[in-house]
Amino acid sequence: MSTLKFNREYKIANIALKIGRSSPYATYDIWHKINTFVYVFVSCFCFVFLTYSIIFHDIPKQNYSEATKNVLMSIIATIIVFKLIILYHHRLSVIRLIQIMDEDYEAAQHFPEEDKFVILKYSQKGKSICVIWCFIAGYTALVFPSKAMYSMACSYINGEFTLVPMFDMTYPQFINDHKYEPFVYCLLFLVTSLFALFASSMYIGFDPLAPIFVLHTCGQLHLLSRRILKIFDENCHPSDVKKNLKNINIKLASIYSFVKEVQDVFTVMFEYNLKITTILIPMAAFQIFESLRRYEFNAEFTVFFFGTLCHFYFPCYYSDQLMETSEMMRQAIYSCGWENNTSIENKKIILFMLTRTTIPLVIRTIFYPICLDTFAEMCRQSFAIYNIMNAAWV
Repeated sequence: MSTLKFNREYKIANIALKIGRSSPYATYDIWHKINTFVYVFVSCFCFVFLTYSIIFHDIPKQNYSEATKNVLMSIIATIIVFKLIILYHHRLSVIRLIQIMDEDYEAAQHFPEEDKFVILKYSQKGKSICVIWCFIAGYTALVFPSKAMYSMACSYINGEFTLVPMFDMTYPQFINDHKYEPFVYCLLFLVTSLFALFASSMYIGFDPLAPIFVLHTCGQLHLLSRRILKIFDENCHPSDVKKNLKNINIKLASIYSFVKEVQDVFTVMFEYNLKITTILIPMAAFQIFESLRRYEFNAEFTVFFFGTLCHFYFPCYYSDQLMETSEMMRQAIYSCGWENNTSIENKKIILFMLTRTTIPLVIRTIFYPICLDTFAEMCRQSFAIYNIMNAAWV
C-alpha cells in the first residue's frame, strides 16, 4: 500500500476548496482576498434580489411556484457564505484534523496487510462521497446555464431569438427595464454563473469533510477492536501485554479528542443544516410536482431534491455508523479475555476503557444527535410542510 495523503486521496474536495477560496492551506494574499470578496459579493447580490423578487413580485402576484424557487436559491446563497465563514474560523482545527489523518496513514505503512485493508476500505468510502457530491453539485450548477442556453438555441432555430436569464427573477425597475439588453444580460449572466460556481465548489469541498473525518474515526476504532481482541494472546509476554494495552488506551483517548475537534468545527453547521434541509426538501418537491402537473420534467430541481436529501443524510448515516463502531469497540474490550488475566493494573486499564466507551461516540448538533433517527424525524417534518404547501397553494 502506497502512503496515503489526505490532499491526494480526497483531491476532488481539495480542488473544490481551492476554487471556492476556502482551502485551509490558502495563502491570504491580496489576490485571494479579492477573489473571496467577489464570491461573497455575488452571493449577497443574488440573495438581495431574489428576496426582492419574492417579497415584491412573486407573493403579491400569488406566483408561489416562482416564490419557492427563489426562496430555494436565496437559502443556498446564505448556506455557502456560512460554510465559508466556518472554514475560515476553524481553519487551524481543520488543518490539525488533516495532519492527524496523515499521521495515521503514515503509521499504517507498518501495519499487517489485514489492517491496511481496513484503512483503505474507509478511505475508499470517503472518496466515494467526494465523487457523489461532485456529480450532484456539478450537475445542479451546470443545468441552470445549460437550460438557458438550450432555450435560446431553440428560439434562434425557430427564428424568434430571445435572451433567457439563468435565474428568472424580477429585479427593481431600474434593472428590470434593461435586463434583456445585451450588456446588462451578459453582466447578470456572469454574476449568476459565478454564484453557481461558488455554490458548487463549496458543496463539493465542504460537505464531504465531516463524513471523511467520521469514516477515518470508524477505521481507527475498527483497528483498535481487532487489536484489543488479541491483546491477551497466550503467546504474548506479560510485559508486551501491558505495553500494548497502554498504547491502545492512548490511541483511544486520541480518537475521542479527534471526534471532539470534529464536533467543535461542525456542530453549528449541522444544526443549521437540520433546520434548513427541513425547509428545502418540501420546496424542491413542490417544484418537481408542479412541473409534473404541467407534464414537464424539472431536471434541475429533481437532482437538487436528491442533493438536499444527501446534504443531511450522509452526516446522519456515517455518524450512526460511528455509534455502531464505538459500540463494537466497547464489546471488544469486554470480550478480550481480561477476566483470565491476573494483572490488577491491566484490569484497571480495561475498566477505565470500558468506562470511557460506555457512552457511544456520536456527532451532535446543538440539540440533537446526528443519526438516522434524527434524519427520519427531519423527513417527517418535511413531509408535513409539503402537505401544508400543497393544500394552501395548489
